[in-house]
Amino acid sequence: MNKINGAKLITCILRKGRALPLLEALNERGEQKINFAFARGSDIHDPETPSGKLKEQEKEIVTIVADSPEKGEELFDFVYEKSGIDEPGSGLIYMTSLSYATGY
Repeated sequence: MNKINGAKLITCILRKGRALPLLEALNERGEQKINFAFARGSDIHDPETPSGKLKEQEKEIVTIVADSPEKGEELFDFVYEKSGIDEPGSGLIYMTSLSYATGY
C-alpha cells in the first residue's frame, strides 16, 4: 500500500451550481485527488419557511486531498479564490490534517 504522510484534506461546501466551475478550474491545474457530492442543509443566509424555520437548500461538497502541507496551503488559496466563497452566504471552506491517505 502506498501511504501519503502529511496530507491535507480541503473541504468546500458551496451553494448549488458553484462546484462545476471550481471542478473545471482544478482539472485545468491537473489536480486528480478530488471528490464531489451533493448534500442538503441550511445556514443563516438561507430563506426561512413561513413557520420561521430555515429552509433546507441543496449544497455541493468538494473535497481535495493535497499530498503535502505546502500543496494544501496553495490549493486552499486557489479554491478560496475560484469558488467565490468570499461572498456572504456562498459557502465555507476548511482544511484538516490527515494521518494517512492513499492515492486513487
